[in-house]
Amino acid sequence: MPITLRSVQDIKQYAIEQIRNESTLTLNDRAYTIKTSPNDDIHIHRANDHVTDHLKRPITAIKDFFLRAQAPEEHATQTRGQQLTNLINTHCRRKVLDIMFTPKIKHYQGANRDVYITPSGEGVKIVKSQQTDDDITQSQTCLRLNEIYKSPHFYNGKYAHLATHKVERMIGVDGQSVTVSTFKTIPNSEPLKCYKENGGIDRDQYFEAIPESALAMLRQAGFNPWDVKPDNFVKIKNDQGSYDYLPIDAKYIGTIGLDRSNSLRTKEVLNLQKQSGQQYAFDEAYVDKRQ
Repeated sequence: MPITLRSVQDIKQYAIEQIRNESTLTLNDRAYTIKTSPNDDIHIHRANDHVTDHLKRPITAIKDFFLRAQAPEEHATQTRGQQLTNLINTHCRRKVLDIMFTPKIKHYQGANRDVYITPSGEGVKIVKSQQTDDDITQSQTCLRLNEIYKSPHFYNGKYAHLATHKVERMIGVDGQSVTVSTFKTIPNSEPLKCYKENGGIDRDQYFEAIPESALAMLRQAGFNPWDVKPDNFVKIKNDQGSYDYLPIDAKYIGTIGLDRSNSLRTKEVLNLQKQSGQQYAFDEAYVDKRQ
């Protein structure tokens, strides 16, 4: 059923999930279409499905202008579609501040992103740099993890159910829309041991390395990892009593022979490997080649 509103302002009572799951909404007996862009922006347009709708459009526009002018909660110079689009993208979304101040929230700082994880295991990654489209580009890198977990060539697809990463628009600290990546923590997973110092890993202290066999499986599945270090992976005990290793950060994981193998990310990974003469970053210090 489409969402039905009494006035433009009534859109505020709906959560973004409700709106995103609908294809149309009705306002004052007029139908509007709901479309979601790749970066999760919502766009509302009048549903002019019939030839007569287009023929009547000039008259309808004039009539709607005067009706909007008489409604105190509306803006006469903005179409209802424009008003609804603005309200949805600025009022109906979740707020970053609400996430940050969730009781018992866990906060992790990376070089490029802040990560917040709620007690229920809901995670949000927020890009620190808010340059034009940078938040969108970096947030979308998380979707590569969904591809990896779903791949039938990565642990035979047994971790497909963990493909929970999404890109979502939220209201940032400054009140403006910001793109973030959301995820759910992996049940029964264990972090790899390492000691962090000044934002990096202290190599002089004990750390767990990632087995080369797990990385070879990634490459066989069509994924080319570069940024290999303990805090970019977790391990899960398998039925054989050993561990499976899953990446949890895909910013520097390119592809091999798959769609988008000519992407900027893939080219950047290949260039880093060529410049260093090594398969993995950090002089391959965090790779256990005995396994």
